[in-house]
Amino acid sequence: MAVKIPGVQQVINVGSTPNDGTGDVLRDAMVYVNENFTELYSNAVVNTNITVGNSSVNCFVNSTSLTFTNASSRMSLGNSTSNSVVNSTGFYTTHTLSGANATLSTNTLTLGTSSVSGNGYTWLPNGLKLNWGWVSANSTDGNAVFSSAFTTACYSVTATSNTATATYQAGVTAINLGNTNIRTGNATSTNVFYMAIGV
Repeated sequence: MAVKIPGVQQVINVGSTPNDGTGDVLRDAMVYVNENFTELYSNAVVNTNITVGNSSVNCFVNSTSLTFTNASSRMSLGNSTSNSVVNSTGFYTTHTLSGANATLSTNTLTLGTSSVSGNGYTWLPNGLKLNWGWVSANSTDGNAVFSSAFTTACYSVTATSNTATATYQAGVTAINLGNTNIRTGNATSTNVFYMAIGV
């Protein structure tokens, strides 16, 4: 009987024809069966591809990645009412997570489009949008245009002057979907930074 090599399937010699006496004896064959099952139960590491599907619609699982070659090829976790689906276009869940923590291993969680700049915007959870930037404002001028206009409502705008002088302190005089009006108490312009939140 051959020595078991980890990670290698034990193949049972069944002979050339039934009962020809050239195959493995029954005891050795059952030892091979036990060793194969023991390895399956004790070590779930896969060193080669597992293919689910066919040549055009499938997914491959190996030691480095899970790859989907077509949007119709997918992996489902759960059942029809509470599950998650992974395919070539993304990760989707049909159940709300509660009472558990979700950990993101990188510093970036992308929700829709965004603009990461001095005057930019980003999406927040639950459909909220955040616009930020700066505008040169004085007592008569200081209209800031949002990088990405709100479609339904702008709920709040906060403005902060870059100087501590009282007459340069900023106030928001008007809020619209695409812009906000910011003024100070001084005729000389100063930079004012703002943040706006809405949907």
